[in-house]
Amino acid sequence: MRWLGKLHNLNEVLSQYELMIAPMQSKAGIKIKVFEAIQSGLPVLGTINVFSGLPKPDQGFCSNHSNEWCEILENGGTFSYNIRESLQFQNKDR
Repeated sequence: MRWLGKLHNLNEVLSQYELMIAPMQSKAGIKIKVFEAIQSGLPVLGTINVFSGLPKPDQGFCSNHSNEWCEILENGGTFSYNIRESLQFQNKDR
């Protein structure tokens, strides 16, 4: 993690990443970064709280179970969300 300061083009920054990890433990708070990531086409791996009040993505991307997170991080998967087409995440280190 590193501080980037004020961002003039968030989509440009998000396009440099393959996956957003959002381990929110509370339902409180604004999930604007999750919305921005999904809108920009970045898959989000998050807890159930991250998607509270939202449609849930498919295939383990919405889970409170560490084994499901590890499966996605190790093997990749298809992030399907109703506002975007399916987005691919592949672990490039494999």
